[in-house]
Amino acid sequence: MIGVVLLALQYKPVQTWAAHKATKWLSKELGTTVSIKSLYIQPFSKVVLEGLYVLDLQKDTLLKAPKLTVELIGFNIFSSIKQRKIDFKTIQLDNGSFYLKKLKDSSTNLSFIINHFKSKDTVKTKGQPWTIDFEKLAINNLRFRYKNYQSIELSGKQVNFNDVDVKNFTTVLTNLDLKSHLFKADIHDLTLREKSGFYVQHFIANATVDTNQILLKNLFIKTSHSSVKDYFRMTFSSFSAFNDFENTVNMDADFKQSRLSSVDVGYFTNSLQTVFFDFGLDGRVKGLVNNLKAKKLTITAGQATYVKGDFELKGLPHWDKTFLDLRFEQVATNKKDIDLLYSRFTGTKNRHVPDIVSKFGNVNFKGQFTGFQND
Repeated sequence: MIGVVLLALQYKPVQTWAAHKATKWLSKELGTTVSIKSLYIQPFSKVVLEGLYVLDLQKDTLLKAPKLTVELIGFNIFSSIKQRKIDFKTIQLDNGSFYLKKLKDSSTNLSFIINHFKSKDTVKTKGQPWTIDFEKLAINNLRFRYKNYQSIELSGKQVNFNDVDVKNFTTVLTNLDLKSHLFKADIHDLTLREKSGFYVQHFIANATVDTNQILLKNLFIKTSHSSVKDYFRMTFSSFSAFNDFENTVNMDADFKQSRLSSVDVGYFTNSLQTVFFDFGLDGRVKGLVNNLKAKKLTITAGQATYVKGDFELKGLPHWDKTFLDLRFEQVATNKKDIDLLYSRFTGTKNRHVPDIVSKFGNVNFKGQFTGFQND
């Protein structure tokens, strides 16, 4: 009898029929709509699922997956289950969408599914845990939305982390480790567009996410106006620290041949509305946003401005209250560049420093400058 069932399940129409029966049962169990258009199973090596559709309890689309492909390596129905081991060669999602909501009671629109499948058996039995390995996860053109209904913050020109809407999310993840870390993977060719206008054209990194840190090695980020590499780390007590990012999240960045524009930074703060900068960066920067320190940092700006030295910035992101302590090894600039940079930082077009500065021609010297505040 078992042999007949297994033989029948070799055929796609039978597989799809079985999937329809399963989703009908799931819909009844969960009290929502779950459907699958078609299902193809290549026994013990590949599953192709088309037209997966799941509604949440508010009748919004929780998950839509036009095509989901799963490939296994070396799976054997007898030995693999006995050894409790699954090796996913590839999981690929094409043109999907996922809408996660945090509801006013602090639950999410995913909670009803998680809670349903939690074991109701209060007696814990000992046994060998499952070993699950992932070789590659590929996501093509995903739309991801997150809405926190506990927040009354309105979305503006900045990225609102309580109301995120990301389109065209595409990436390939390899060497995934979800056992030793919350998330660890090599991220390749990531791109996305957020509704605020923030556009990541290219992102690669060896990424690690834990409950107290986010670490990005061999980093390269390219956006519409900036390009940043090579190392970035954030440490924090818990993820709730991001609600007060400027005062509670410590950063450590090692910039290599990078360029940073206020246009991109402005997507994450509203304190730069009248300020413009476009800097070349090379060196190490550490600290909180409101208390940054840099050693051997090289900054280039304008057409001929070059500054190298140790910096300490206090007061960011509020430029009008920012205090600068600079011990420089070398400064090179000229009157034209100073006028341009001064105009951009003050947010006033055609702002000029006194004409007497032009009498000095090109400026090129070493020394120390402390106690500057932008008023």
